Order: sequence, then structure tokens, then C-alpha cells
Amino acid sequence: MERRKIRAREEISHDSPSVRRWKLAARATMGAALVYSALQYYFITVFMEIDSLPGVTIFTGPITVGVG
Repeated sequence: MERRKIRAREEISHDSPSVRRWKLAARATMGAALVYSALQYYFITVFMEIDSLPGVTIFTGPITVGVG
């Protein structure tokens, strides 16, 4: 009786081009999700800081039109 050799998943599917494409697609998807979440965190933080700024009131002198 012949004993089977236990191999790692990388050894079995190393030569398959379709597996390499799926791995590349998975990494690209995860990279895009990481970039999206980093940008989302940045913009939400900036908008929250802008929203929490106190209001600024600017008083100007009397505006007169047509005088002069």
C-alpha cells in the first residue's frame, strides 16, 4: 500500500495560472478596501473638525451705497 504525501496548498496550486489570478484579484480588492477606508477615515475626521469649529461673526462698518 502506497502512502500519500501530504503537501501544502502552495505546492499543489503553485503552477496554476488561474489561482495566481484569483490571488492577485483578492490582494487588489483588499488593497482597494484599505485605501478606501483610510480616505474615509481622513475625510470623516476632517469634516468633524470643521463642524466643531466655533462660529465666526464678522462685523463691518455701516455700508453706504451711492454716497461719494
